Order: sequence, then structure tokens, then C-alpha cells
Amino acid sequence: MYQETIKQTLLPRFNHLSLWKSDEIIDNMRNGFEAHIRLMSDYFKSYNNFPDKLDMDLFVWFHKLLYPTWFEIKAIWNDWISHIMYPWEWRKQYFVKQITNFTKVEEIEKDFQKIIDNFNSLENKTREDILRFYLDFGKVHPFWDSNGTVSAIICDILCVYYNFKPLELLKIRFNKKNNLFSLISEYEKDDSNENLSKILVLIDKFNGTI
Repeated sequence: MYQETIKQTLLPRFNHLSLWKSDEIIDNMRNGFEAHIRLMSDYFKSYNNFPDKLDMDLFVWFHKLLYPTWFEIKAIWNDWISHIMYPWEWRKQYFVKQITNFTKVEEIEKDFQKIIDNFNSLENKTREDILRFYLDFGKVHPFWDSNGTVSAIICDILCVYYNFKPLELLKIRFNKKNNLFSLISEYEKDDSNENLSKILVLIDKFNGTI
């Protein structure tokens, strides 16, 4: 389940990154892509209680897994000083409102735990519940980068586990990003389950599955 689901979720990102590359480079990228998918699949297989239960460490260590062990990035924080950030670290930047109000830096862990607890407390999870988790995760934005990738993979795994059609939100993001922004905007205006059902119809239309 894991390997094929992760591959299908990440394929739009791979295709986007391989644009205008030579055949030799694409072949090397594909080999690395397949190896990374196996690594991620093994991670989820070995993680206790997943997908029945989510916890914060699942996301933290998965975020770290997305990057090479040597990876670091410099970024300007709100103190206007350049800092080094590493995979799995919480976001240190304050974001101004664009489509949504992002969680404040000092409240990331609290808000993140809240959406995890809310999801875990649901007895009969629906596709709407999984979409709500994805959208709320985006508002918390716990990491400095790759939040959309982390949440898209885990939410597609949850969909398959609960016998739902995957959301395939990376396909929307890399094919037409404005469509993803419009979905987020719709949720900002109305976060009811009824509206989530309408957003799911739009997602499936964007993905060409209905």
C-alpha cells in the first residue's frame, strides 16, 4: 500500500523537477526517486500505530527523512538575522496573512497537537476529515518547507487505508497552483463538513477523476 501510494502522490513533484533536464539527469533522478520512495515506505511500515493513530513524531521524523543528512538552509527570520535551519525543526519565521492566517511561531506545537488530537478522536473517519486535516496542517505550517509534501503524502496514505480515493493534492499544486489556492480560500470562508464535501468535488474535477 505505502510504496505505490507514495509514488503516485509524489510523481507530479518529480515530473515538475525533471522539466528541461537531460535524459541522463532524469535517469539518475528516477533512480534516486525510487530509492527514496522505498525508504519512506519502510518508515511508515515500521511506525507504531500508523495509520490508525497520528502523532507529532510521525511528522517530525518524516520531514527529516525527506532531506539528505547534511542538508541545511539559511533564512532570514523576523529578527532580520540570517539563521541556519535543519530538517524536522519547527518553523521560526512569522508569515503574514495571504490566503489563510498562519499559526504564530510560539503556538506551533500547541496548534499542531490540537489538530492531531481532533483527528485521532474521530471514530468513523471520512474523506472530509482527512481533507480538513490537510487544510488545517497548512494553516499551522509547522515546518519551514515541504509542509505541502508531508501532508499530501500522509493524507493520501490515510485515504487509501480508509478505502477512499486519494486527494492527490500535489497534482493540483504542480499542474495549476491557483486551483489549490482557490480550495484553501473556500475552506477559509466556510470550514463546515458540507463545504468540505463541495471542495472534494472540486478536487476530483481538477484531478480528472470525475
